[in-house]
Formats: sequence, structure tokens, C-alpha cells
Amino acid sequence: MSRLTALHRGLDRVRRFRSMVRMGSALSMCACVILWVLIGAYVLDVSLHMGRLERSIMFLIFAGAVVWSVRQFVLPAMRVREDAMQLALMVERQQGIHSDLVAALQFADSSKSQFGSTDLREAVIDVTDEVSTGLNYLDGFSRKELNQRATMLAVTVFVALIPLAAYAQHASVFFQRFLLSNAKYPTATIIEAIESPGAKAAYGQPVRFRLKLAGELPEDKIGRVELTALSSGLETTVELKPNQNNPFIYEGELTRALDDLSYQIFIGDAYTDLTKLELIPLPVIDVELKIEIPAYARGRFKPTLGGGRQRVALEGSRVVPIVTADKDLKSATIKLGEQTLTMRRDGDKFLLDETDEKKNPLAAVLNTTRYEVQVVDGDDLTLERPVSGVLQVRADQPPRMAAATASRYVLPNASPNIRYGAVDDYGLVSVEVVISVTRQTLEADGGSSGSEIVTPEVVPKDDENNSKLPNEIRRLIVKPENHGRDVHDDVKVSFADLGLEKGDRVTMTFVATDYRGTFPGKTTRSERIVFEVTDLEGVRAALRELDAEMDKKLDQIIKAQLGIGN
Repeated sequence: MSRLTALHRGLDRVRRFRSMVRMGSALSMCACVILWVLIGAYVLDVSLHMGRLERSIMFLIFAGAVVWSVRQFVLPAMRVREDAMQLALMVERQQGIHSDLVAALQFADSSKSQFGSTDLREAVIDVTDEVSTGLNYLDGFSRKELNQRATMLAVTVFVALIPLAAYAQHASVFFQRFLLSNAKYPTATIIEAIESPGAKAAYGQPVRFRLKLAGELPEDKIGRVELTALSSGLETTVELKPNQNNPFIYEGELTRALDDLSYQIFIGDAYTDLTKLELIPLPVIDVELKIEIPAYARGRFKPTLGGGRQRVALEGSRVVPIVTADKDLKSATIKLGEQTLTMRRDGDKFLLDETDEKKNPLAAVLNTTRYEVQVVDGDDLTLERPVSGVLQVRADQPPRMAAATASRYVLPNASPNIRYGAVDDYGLVSVEVVISVTRQTLEADGGSSGSEIVTPEVVPKDDENNSKLPNEIRRLIVKPENHGRDVHDDVKVSFADLGLEKGDRVTMTFVATDYRGTFPGKTTRSERIVFEVTDLEGVRAALRELDAEMDKKLDQIIKAQLGIGN
């Protein structure tokens, strides 16, 4: 074998050369196929704004092209195996040598049985060994195929480098999109945010599209949303127009949605990926007003239902709104007038049970209140219109008070008899009488110069609901048992301790205070009863005058019965 070393080395050179040409040509063709598929994918993606599904299909096509090109070009080149005999035959043909190279290789192969003359075999080996050292083994073997395919690859790379260099940012985005990211190609108009509707909207309700732009605004100031119903395939378009107050906000509305949709937004040179819009039923909520009547009125006042969502409660009642729904809720709020309060979750319901009257007007309602309830469900959807109603508050009316007497002229130490009556819806605390004295002042010549208020020894307490007479004296008349609602009686009010004189004027008013549990009661005054303090002769004159009036009234009654006169 050592005598044919030059021949074996030469054949190895031929083997390596041919292998390089084969692999170089195969890899060049494979690279050309891959690059052209990428160029085609880039052109299609830029022009058609392909979504993730289309890009997924394109990625599969690319993977198929890679596999095909490897199987078509690379694997066949790798499978080629050329032995020394084949290479020797090729060299003989290229060099114009007959079969000496092949024969020498066969004669020198000790693994094979040899026949014929040993001297002849040795002579062939010696001559071939001598000749093989001077052969140019690569003479006649061409790189033409490799050069052609390398040139094709260079042209392909040059074509691919043009957009890569001119639109480097586009190329970067393309490779991100090719790997199924949501990157967008640079545009003059930029869709900064899609504020609504997102991926979910309310079933049967209008779908409002609102997006925020940046960069250059479209010249025609119009955008569009292309929508497709997923079940029926029906298509429609919603026009987007700028907001009157903000030109960078574009809005549009689909009047009503009854099917799941897919939509894509186009405005200026910007666009979005195809987005699925799922329609979710809005929650159906129920608002219950739990009314706790003040203890003093329980059993005497019953909360009533009004029309629609109206309830009637007594003034001072505690009202607890309770919200339930047919689906899970994230939060609930209630608006009372201009105040909006957050309701507390309690299991599967929400309620407002704050007992601090400063924080919660319903802790003790005082006035008729309109309420609105809004919720956010588990899909972040809100009611198109809040559920509203009216809580009517029925006032706890103050008591009614009346008092009367027969004569207005009294002696200084008299105890006139007075008939009084007081009535309240839910109960009375007390009935009091309020007394004040006015005394005439006289001039030196005996004429009247005016009046003065006699200061009593008892300083009365302030009356919360009625203006207090100056320098009053209060006396308790009665405290009804068990806070009775109706008291009627006669009472004698003594003037003995007032130090009255003839000519004084005593003003008397009866005051009834109702019962309101822990709340302060309200009071009502009767009409004033005025007594003129006189002597015995004055009382007699008053009685005669009263008798004359009674006679006159009796005559009028008789004439009326007889039909006499007018």
C-alpha cells in the first residue's frame, strides 16, 4: 500500500473536491429557497396585514419549504459515497490513462485473491506508483455548478438585503411577527390604545368603539372598523370619527350586537390585528330595601310598596339596600342624590349597612330620596342604565294640640277651668301649659303708657320647634301612660302664685310633645288663650255680657227654626 501513497492522496483530493462542490451547490440552493420564501412572506404580511392565523400558516409553509429543500438538495449530496475505484476511473478518463490506475489498485489490494503472474502485477504497481506522483488529479474537474449556484445565492442575498437595509425597523418587526408576536410595522398614524370595547361587550347593547391616536392624524379624518359575525358570517363596517373635544380620540358605535364578532380597525396607515369580541349577557339585578322602623312606631306603621321601585318608610327609619344578581358581581355602588357610596360584599350579595348617619344618609332617613344602583360583573361589564327608584319618606307629623275656656275675665287668685286635647300618630310624652304675664304701666296722671313683661321666678326650658314666649312659666299638665296617642281632659290652672293685679293680662298656651324613641320629640302649641285680670265687678259684667250674647244666639236659633227673618 505504501508504494501507491501518491495515488491514494490524489484520489482523496478528488473526493474532497467533489464533496465540497456537491455540498456547496446543495446548501446554496437550500439557502435560496429559504430566502425567497421569507421574501414572499414579508411582502404578503406587509400588503395583507396578516393576522396570527395567517402568519401561523405562513410559518408552516416556511417550515415545509425548509424541510423540502433539505431533502431535495442537502440530503442527496450527503448520501453520495465514492470509493477509490470510482475515483480512479474518473481520473483515468480525465487524464487519458487506460486502466493502469484501477489495475494497480486491484493488484495492491492484499485482501483480494490474486491470479496471474506476480512479476506482471509488481511491474504494473511500480509503473503506476511512478506515474501517480506526477498527475494533476483535479485536472478536468469543474466548479461550474458550484459557481452558478453560489451566484444565485449571492443575488438572492442581495435582493433580501435591500429591504433589510432600507427598512431595518420593518425587518425587525417582520421577524417578530413571523414568530407570532403582536408587533406592528411602523406607521405614520399610531393607534396608541383601544379604550373600548376590548374583547367583551354586552349582549343586545350598543358596542362603542373608542381609540386613542398618536403621530400623524389621517387626512380624511375618518377610520373604519370591519366587523364579521362569527356564526352567520355577516359583515358590516362602523365609521370612526374624531371626538369634538379631542381630535386624537376617534369614536364609533355599532347600534346593537346579537352575535359574537371579530373586528379589525383601520385608520390612516395604521391597523390592528383581528380581534374576537365575545358578547356577554348583562347581569339582571334585584334591589331590595330592607326597612327597619324606629322601635316606637313598630306595629303602628307598616312600610308599603309604591309603584315600580318605590318604597315608603317612616322618617327616622334605617334602610339597608341589598343587591343580588343572576351572575357573580365584582362591585356595587348606590347613588343617593349627589353622593355615591360603595356597597359591602356579603356572600353573593352587596349591601349598605353603615350605621354612621354622617357617612350613610340611609342610617336614619329624613327626606324622600332617589337612588341609583350600578354594578360591575365578573366580566367587567356595567349596566347600560343604573337601576333607579325612589324611597319615599313619610314624615312623623308633630302632635295636634287644642285648648279652650269659657270666660276670658278672671280674678287675680282664680283657677280657671280649661279643656284641652292632644293627639299624635304614635304617642305623646307630655302636655304642658306655658304662662306669661303682661302688666300695664301707668303715667303720673293715671293714663296708660304701655306694658311690661313680668319676670317670673321659673326660667322655662327652650322649645326646639316653636318660638318661645319671653319669660315663660311652664307647668306640666300630664304625662300619658305608655305614651298614649290621645289625651283629653279639663284642668284648673292656678294663678295664685303669679302675683296678679287688676289690669294684668295672662297669656296661656298648651304645648304637646310627641314620643320618638331615641330621637327628640317635636312639639305643637295650641292657640293662645288670653285672660284679663279684673275684680269681682268686672267678672259680673263679663257674665252679664256673656248672658246677653247667649240670649241673642238663642233668639237666632228659634227664628231659624220658625223660618222668621233672614
